[in-house]
Amino acid sequence: MDVVDQGKMEEGVLFVNYGSHYTSCVVIPQALVKEVLQDLHTDLGQVGISKLKAVARQLFWWAHFYRHLVTFCNTCEFCSSFKNPPHGLRAPLQALVAWYPNELVDMDIIGPLPGILMNHRYILVLADHLTKWCTTTLPPHL
Repeated sequence: MDVVDQGKMEEGVLFVNYGSHYTSCVVIPQALVKEVLQDLHTDLGQVGISKLKAVARQLFWWAHFYRHLVTFCNTCEFCSSFKNPPHGLRAPLQALVAWYPNELVDMDIIGPLPGILMNHRYILVLADHLTKWCTTTLPPHL
C-alpha cells in the first residue's frame, strides 16, 4: 500500500498527515468502508457530516475518505427521513371568502401597552373580511 503522499509508516503503524501533525489510525479496506461508516454513524447517534468526519479521521484512514463520508451521510435513509419530509402531506392553502358583511370577522388584541388609555393596557381590533371595515374598542380590564 503506497501512502507516501498522505502519511508515513513506522514500525508497522501508519501515521496519517492531517495538516500540521501526524496521527496513528487503522487502515480500512475498501470492502469494509460502508460497514465502518454505518457502525460509527449509528453509534454516534446519526450525527452529521462534520461531526462524523471529526471522529472518523482520528480513528480510521481509507482512500477517498471525505468523498465516501459525504456520500454515506447524504444517502442515509434514517437521516433523510427527518431532513426532507415528503412533499404533499399538507393541504393546499385556500382563500377564505365572505359573501355578506359580518360573515367572516377577524379579531386581534394589541398590547400590552403602557396604561395611558384610561388605565387600559390592551386594544381589541375587529375587521370584516368583505367590507374591510375595521373598528377598535377598549376591552374590560384584562
